[in-house]
Amino acid sequence: MGNTSSLPMITGRAAAEYLQDWLHISAIVKVVSDDRKHLYFRGKDQIGRRMEYRVEAVAEADYHNIYERTPDLEQSEVWEWADAIPVRREG
Repeated sequence: MGNTSSLPMITGRAAAEYLQDWLHISAIVKVVSDDRKHLYFRGKDQIGRRMEYRVEAVAEADYHNIYERTPDLEQSEVWEWADAIPVRREG
């Protein structure tokens, strides 16, 4: 397993701002999780559906993938890719 400290990370605040500004998600709430690889959020999409979002906290490429799912459906374990947040490089 590689050292993840050198890989770009994203904060919960930056991820929530991206969800709000670029995907137009409202009523965003961060969900507490023991999963250190992802950040989880709940919110409402542009048409008012309640949705769950999972953001890769550590980018292994030049972006943090965002996945979404509807919490009400029987197949709610299925996450679908929704977007990607570009990594901000220092320097």
